[in-house]
Amino acid sequence: MAKLPAQADVVIIGSGMSGASTAYYLAKRRPELSICILDARDISGGATGRNGGLVHPASLWEIPVLAQEFGLKYALQYYSLEHATRKAMRALDATLPGNRTLDLDVDKVMLFNDDDAMAKKLGLGWAPLGRVVYSIRSLLWPFGLQVWDKSHCNEQLRLREGHGVVGGVCIPQSTDTVNASEITDRIVQQAIQQGVQMHSYTRVEGVHRDEEAQLRVRTSRGDVQAGHVVYATNAWTPRVLPEMEGRIVPARNHVVCIAPMESLCRDGRRAGFGGLGNNYWVQRPDGRVICGGFRHLAEGGEVGIDDDASLSKEIMEDPEGPRVFLRKSFEMEEMEIEEEWSGIIANSCDGVPWCGPLSPARANEYLCAGFSGHGMTTALLCGQSIAGMICGDPAPSVMSPLSICYGAFSPQRRDVAF
Repeated sequence: MAKLPAQADVVIIGSGMSGASTAYYLAKRRPELSICILDARDISGGATGRNGGLVHPASLWEIPVLAQEFGLKYALQYYSLEHATRKAMRALDATLPGNRTLDLDVDKVMLFNDDDAMAKKLGLGWAPLGRVVYSIRSLLWPFGLQVWDKSHCNEQLRLREGHGVVGGVCIPQSTDTVNASEITDRIVQQAIQQGVQMHSYTRVEGVHRDEEAQLRVRTSRGDVQAGHVVYATNAWTPRVLPEMEGRIVPARNHVVCIAPMESLCRDGRRAGFGGLGNNYWVQRPDGRVICGGFRHLAEGGEVGIDDDASLSKEIMEDPEGPRVFLRKSFEMEEMEIEEEWSGIIANSCDGVPWCGPLSPARANEYLCAGFSGHGMTTALLCGQSIAGMICGDPAPSVMSPLSICYGAFSPQRRDVAF
């Protein structure tokens, strides 16, 4: 294990997608800086390496939903950021050394087993409007929104007789899938080639300022004096930044990997799925299926749990749990589970990610966390934005995909006494 440096210009806590991205883009722009990544585990050992790898940016049809909750400006900027992230990830996958890990243009399918739930989804929360949308569904297909009735679901998917699915929504070619752990490792390895130091198995125990107001990062292997500190710690942020207690809240998902099997779609194509509870599943190019979610099956919804070293017996043995979920809905002769694990998502208290300097008084400390389960479509460019902030970039034009990182995502827009 390499010796920990006594000092670094920038210390990044966390080597998931946001931390890796910050290091990569910062080293690319400022190769003279000493940059150090610290992680209690190895590269992408947290949520990045434990999710299903769905890169599904918001669709045009989701803009009204976002606008309803956060306003139209936020909705348009968020839409722009997620689509720019998908484009940037494609560019990295194509240019970084190593095997390509991104699979492009996969259909996104949301299934429903309740007519009212489907109507509310289609009607932006208002079921009567959703029923009108359902009645004109054939007119929406040319605009990239396919609304399926039960018979069409049966035609498209290998659903088991008596499956209970009443309908679905499909947005063709709207999703990419990726092995998130592999692409993050490639990003970090390229950052290392650019001079970044990566220190795995180095747990950060706290950050404080010494008598001379210099930042000191206290770790399990000693202290590092830092010019800038980036908290790319997602669900574990409150452990190193106590002011974020209750503002970023962990919640534990459960995931299984199912051995290669026939396509879940009758025509052989692959798709990323959601619905039928708080779940998702995606079929990888090799036929394996990653199926996750299921926190709604536990009392309390696994909220407040950041232990991903164990599994909930209540969830894993539930008759609707991950070990049997797909078998109950889809035709499959056998279903061999190869692996089981849990992963922690970081729910932001207001549903908005945190990206930027903590406060004017702590302007050389940056937070990049709280992605609420949407890290694969936001964290990469949030990390790039943090790199730009450290370089002293001014806030970009409102038309820039990164503008939301300097605006609505800013910790300084929240009522937190850092």
